[in-house]
Order: sequence, then C-alpha cells, then structure tokens
Amino acid sequence: MSDQIQNLIEQATEAFAAAADAASLENAKAQFLGKSGALTELMKGLAKLDVAQKKEQGARINAAKQAVNQP
Repeated sequence: MSDQIQNLIEQATEAFAAAADAASLENAKAQFLGKSGALTELMKGLAKLDVAQKKEQGARINAAKQAVNQP
C-alpha cells in the first residue's frame, strides 16, 4: 500500500503542477482529496484492517495528505 500512496503523491504533484488555472487546480485537488478522492478512498479502506495496520496505514495516508496539501 505504501507504493500506492507514493504513486498518488507523485500523481497529485504532477496534476497540481499541470493545472493552468484555479479551477483546474481545484479539480485536481478534488481528485485526490475530495469526498470520493483517491486518498479519501484509502482512508475508508482502513476499516477493513486490524488495529496495528490501521495505525500504520493511517499515519502513512495522513502524511500523504499533508504532502499533497503543501504549496
């Protein structure tokens, strides 16, 4: 899963860099951080994991969200 998270960070960075205007940037942010965004879907998947895995993966996903949100 950590490879998947790293790939999402890279995709988000590329999408944000390619955004030509504010509307494009907001659409890209929604794709990764929105209600049905890629990182949000990963968070929803944590419910299926045991407690130890939830902590580990949750921390990774939160770190990815912070990395994606930084300007």
